[in-house]
Amino acid sequence: MTILIITKGAHFDTQGNVFASLARGYGGENGTAVLAGASLGQDQFVSNQATQQTARLADIPTIQQNSVLTHDSVEPTVRFGGVLASKDVLKELDNNVLEYTVQEGDNLSFIASDFGVSMQSIIWANKIGNVDRLKPGTKLIIPPVDGVIHRVQSGDTVASIANQYETETVKIIEFNHLDNNASIYIGQDIVVPDGILKARASVPIATSSANRFASLPNLDGFFVAPTTGYNWGIIHGRNAIDIANACGTPIYAAAGGAVVTADSVGWNGGFGKYIKISHSNGTETVYAHASQVLIGQGSNVARGQLIAYMGTTGNSTGCHLHFEVHGAKNPLSR
Repeated sequence: MTILIITKGAHFDTQGNVFASLARGYGGENGTAVLAGASLGQDQFVSNQATQQTARLADIPTIQQNSVLTHDSVEPTVRFGGVLASKDVLKELDNNVLEYTVQEGDNLSFIASDFGVSMQSIIWANKIGNVDRLKPGTKLIIPPVDGVIHRVQSGDTVASIANQYETETVKIIEFNHLDNNASIYIGQDIVVPDGILKARASVPIATSSANRFASLPNLDGFFVAPTTGYNWGIIHGRNAIDIANACGTPIYAAAGGAVVTADSVGWNGGFGKYIKISHSNGTETVYAHASQVLIGQGSNVARGQLIAYMGTTGNSTGCHLHFEVHGAKNPLSR
């Protein structure tokens, strides 16, 4: 079974896997995606059904031969937040809660950063005793926001749950889409935004997280400052530093490279509008919480090029740049 997909633009190298997954989903193991580039007013999808295909193809402008390719089907992939993974690695549970299977090379700070939640929230959700002993194949529950996941017990009310975790009743009602009577039932998993699990609040994680990046190479002179403002200088998440300034402050590429991601829509795991750039030496930089993204995925940028403007999108509490460096020390750390 073949599915013909007409798409605006020519980034077939990055789009192929996604469209092939669609073909496999609709056409089974032998499903094939055919991608075609054309100057269209908007992206169009043409199904394999003969009647629909004939009708719609008549309206499609002429396509150059070198714009059409066949992409073999691959393992279906799904994207949640900043993470792209096969369905056997990542799946969605109830109430926007995710289940993630730990991969080789993962650590908790990386996972938390990718999903845009705190390490502590993941620790609470999975009752983790030692963050340094995460094994590949372990299944982790990832809450959709910072807080606690509570399984309703006999006698629980929304008010008692809010009190137990020191948060507000209205936050629980709104996030879980409860009705006006705030009805809940035994066994229901309730997300408690901003909840605190007192019994595990003292789990030591900060030192372990910071030490993970101590042995990374120091690439003096390779990166330039991506923006101006107050540099907190404190490593957090996945080797990240926050720089605060007014919204609209220019953000520049810290080094030249290829734009892997340029997403200007949505929550994106807490990153909001963000950019990820891959550099020639194998390192990556990430620029999150932008108010506006100025470059496109698949483009190449020069060192010091204007790529975005500072904002407070996603999981952010004020205008700032969340700047990550993968594969080397963050030059802005103090």
